[in-house]
Order: sequence, then C-alpha cells, then structure tokens
Amino acid sequence: MEKLTFTRFAAAMSVVLTHFGSGIPVIDTVPWSYFLRQGTFMVSYFFVLSGFIMAAVYWELEDRADRRAYWAARFARIYPVYILALVFMMALGGPENGSHPWRTFLLNAVMIQAWLPTFALTGNPPGWSLSAEAFFYLAFPFCLPLLRGLHGVWRPLLVVGLVWLVSQIGYHIGRQALELHFVESLHNAIHYDPLLHFNSFLVGAFASLVLRRRGWQRTSAAQQYHPHGTGVSFVMVLAGATLIIVALLMLGQGVYVAGAFLSATNGLLAPIFALFIAALSVDTSPWTRWLAWPPLVALGEMSYAVYMLQDPMRELVYRLVARSSLIVPPVPLFWMFVLSLLIVSAVVWRWYEMPLRRFLRELLGGPSQPQNRRSAMV
Repeated sequence: MEKLTFTRFAAAMSVVLTHFGSGIPVIDTVPWSYFLRQGTFMVSYFFVLSGFIMAAVYWELEDRADRRAYWAARFARIYPVYILALVFMMALGGPENGSHPWRTFLLNAVMIQAWLPTFALTGNPPGWSLSAEAFFYLAFPFCLPLLRGLHGVWRPLLVVGLVWLVSQIGYHIGRQALELHFVESLHNAIHYDPLLHFNSFLVGAFASLVLRRRGWQRTSAAQQYHPHGTGVSFVMVLAGATLIIVALLMLGQGVYVAGAFLSATNGLLAPIFALFIAALSVDTSPWTRWLAWPPLVALGEMSYAVYMLQDPMRELVYRLVARSSLIVPPVPLFWMFVLSLLIVSAVVWRWYEMPLRRFLRELLGGPSQPQNRRSAMV
C-alpha cells in the first residue's frame, strides 16, 4: 500500500493551494491549475482512504484487547501533531480563537468541535476533519463486525450504498434550506458534521472488503497480488483517475441536476475515489510502481503534518514578514510560506511525530496487528 501514501501528500498540497494559493500566477494560470485548486474535495479522499486502510489492516479486529490496541494506535497516530498544531495556532491568536478562547481550546482538544456548528472551524480550522476522523475511529470497531457479518458483496454494497445515499439527500435538504435563508450554523452543519462524512469512510472500508472477498487483496504470507492485478488493475487505475477528472470538471464548485445541487463536498465522489484507491493498492504494473519510491513515500508520511500545520505556519510566516523591515511581494512570500511549511513538517514528522507515536503506542497498549505497519500510516 506504499503507493497510496504519496497520494496523501498530493491531496494535502491541493488543500494548501486551495486555501492560500489564490492570486499566485504559477497556480492560477497553468493549464492544470483547476485541479491544483480542488482541495475542498480532497478531504473526502482522505476519509475514503482512511476507511480503506483501516479495513485492510484491522480486518481481524475482534475482542476488547484488540479494540484497545486499535484505539491506542489511532490516538498515537493523530493526536500528537493535532494538539501541537492547535496549541501553535491558538498561541498566535486570531479570529479562529473565537470570543471564548478557553472553550474553543477545550472543544478542539477533545476533538468534538465538528459536532458543534458554531465551533467547527475554530482553533485550527483543518482540525474539523480530524474531529470527524476521531468519530470514525471510535465507531469503526463496532461497524466492522456488521460489515463482516454481511455475506458476499451485494449485501454490504446495499447497506453502505444506502448510507451514502442518505448522506447525499441530507446534504441536498440542508443546501435547499440555505438557499432560502443563509444561516452560518446550518452551513457549517451540512459541510462539517461528522455524520454527513461517515459515508466516505464506509465506502473506503467497503472497497477493501470487495478486494478481500474477491481474492484480489495482498496476502500477508506470500506478499503477492492476484494474478489479474497487473493488467486489469492498471486499467481500473486509469478508469478511476479519468472519472475523478471528468467529475471534477463537470461539478466545479457544484451544479444543479434536475433541481438537486450536486457537490463533491460530502462524499459524492467517494465511490470513484474508492475505485481509484482499490485499483492502485493492488496494481503491480511498472506504470504505478514509481509511487513506492522511498522519497515519495516519505512525503506522503509527512503529509499529515503539512495538512495540520498549514494555517499556523501561514500565519507565522506572514506575520513575521509583516513585522520585519523586509518588503516581500505576494508571490515570493507565498512560496516562502510553502517552503517553510514543508521544512517544518518534515522536522515535526521525523523528530516529534514518529518518536511520540511509538512511545504512546507502547504506553497505551501497543499494536494488535500484523508486523508490516506501513499500511497503517494514515
């Protein structure tokens, strides 16, 4: 699954460019600029990828001890960088702290801000998606037995498809209400509430289930792929990538179809993302093998720090330049920020995130899973 790791870095950088790259010529004028600015929808990709890998790695999760080890591993994976970025951002001050900074900090610290629309984007704004992820991780050990208990492929498809459909309908109803009368809390609820994003996570888990039950998933013993993987899977990678491109071109920031507003914000593209992820995970062709090149894998592994530190690093760099005697034009200033973000993220990943993750996993219970842990780096 190492090839999937670099896709996280690409998605994270798309989020950064979407948030802060407006007005930068290299981003706004190149032929592929449209796709560089689709970060709004890449969060859904993160959720699908997370569900896919959780189901692939933790499929045998069974008893209370397994669940404890799983939650310990997930906490150790996401919380150190999460709390670092939150403290960093709030120490800088700003409107994200809200009118009640301590309340903002506490809600963010316990990762429940996404459940409260007025606090969803407070603290460190990207943290809302980790608030959702925390819910997904909490629910996963209880949902997994239900998925495993649904025999074959069609039954779990029906259940997961129903959850996905209900989520899209819920978003549409909320969107219609917004058009009648804009209310910020409703806007935040339909865009950031974890329940409306859970469908993406489940779609990813379902994709992993399909690979396992069709015999296409990598086996831990032989470390070999299904013999059909090389040809068919590469065609499916191309099909998934093409469908993603076409869907993004057609949707833009949202379109009306038969009176319904379609947007990729709440998992509309989750099935296509899942197709791409599943195919790439089993493909052994030379056309995708380069994605497992160690430097690219390292970029993918530090992408979580990139994602979480984007707001505080941007605030810090721009503030330091503003307070100095330097006169830096907007374009060089932006690239100073991006370079600083990448350097700091690499340092945080290598000398803070990785050591603290190992320490916390040992302290809280350790892994209850196979020895190859690269696939769990989500």
